[in-house]
Amino acid sequence: LSMTIKDERELVAVAFSQRRKLLRHTLGAWLGRAGIETGFDVQRRAEQVAVAEFVALAVQLRARGLRATGAALSPND
Repeated sequence: LSMTIKDERELVAVAFSQRRKLLRHTLGAWLGRAGIETGFDVQRRAEQVAVAEFVALAVQLRARGLRATGAALSPND
């Protein structure tokens, strides 16, 4: 399962889109709009998340047949 650089970049951009905010306000809302439950802990700030965790989340989303497009998730082509 591979993620494109664009997909990973979008995921991180959403996570860091609001300074000093918990991920539930950014990434959690983004995932919620797509109706996705990942088990990813959104009760922390983006800077507290290891790069490996962002990559694992991106891979998990890709495995579900989703990819980042703008500020949303859509089915893989």
